[in-house]
Parts: sequence; C-alpha cells; structure tokens
Amino acid sequence: MQVFQYEAGLMAAMRHVYRHDGLLGFYRGFQATLQREIPFACLQFPLYEYLKRHWQVDKAWQAALCGSVAGGVTAALTTPLDVIKTRTMLSTRGELHQYRSPLDSIRMLWKEGGLRRIFAGVGPRTLWISVGGFIFFGAYEKSKQILMHSRTTRA
Repeated sequence: MQVFQYEAGLMAAMRHVYRHDGLLGFYRGFQATLQREIPFACLQFPLYEYLKRHWQVDKAWQAALCGSVAGGVTAALTTPLDVIKTRTMLSTRGELHQYRSPLDSIRMLWKEGGLRRIFAGVGPRTLWISVGGFIFFGAYEKSKQILMHSRTTRA
C-alpha cells in the first residue's frame, strides 16, 4: 500500500496477497528484517555505550547526541541490509528467487548499479534514524535519571 503496489484499497491488497502467496505472503521479508535488525542492534548499542564513556556523558542531552551519532552511523552501515529487506518485501512471488540470500541480493544490486544501488536511500535513512536515536536515547537517559533520583530520595 505504501508504494501504491495495490491501489484498490487495503482489503483488495490483502485478498491479492492471500490469493497469490497464501498466509505466508503476509510475512514476506520477515527473515530479511531480522537480518537487518540484529546487526543494527549489535552495532548501535555498543557504539552508544562507547560514545557515552568516551565523551564522559552525564546529562541526558549529551546521551541523546551519542544516541543520534550511534544511530546514524549504524543506519548508514546497515543500509544495504535495509535495501535487501525492502526489495524482498516488495517483490512478487516470481521475483523472490532473486533474494535467496543477502550475498545473492548484494551481487544483484551491484550488477544493477554498484554502490549507488546498494546504498540507495542512505541519506534519508541515516537522517531519520539519527533523529530517532536522539529522541530514544535522550528520553531513556532522562527517565533513568528521574527514576534513580526518586529512588535515592525515598531511601
């Protein structure tokens, strides 16, 4: 629906997916999503903690900046995995054979347009995840500070 692949409405799109791919059609791209999210988390959180220690962060806004940098760097590095996930999700049943493994997908993308194709959308992805990292990690650290302060005042 987001890319206007099914313009007749939600119910028509759902019927089309079910008719052509069955129940599993609604989960197309799930494995590719995991293949993107796990490396993303494994890079983002350690980088965030490293930046906090390296810059000796003690305020929530500073942690928010660390979260923004960690999210942005990680988003840029994992963009090829996001491109594969998006391609997998938008492919039709006949096209799915092209996306059998991340390595096959990267090879195909390379043939289509090299690094430009492999890193398609890196700018917007990096920007929105940087903003999200700023908000998420800033709110997390501020909440942690509030909870720790209320805990010490009650004790």
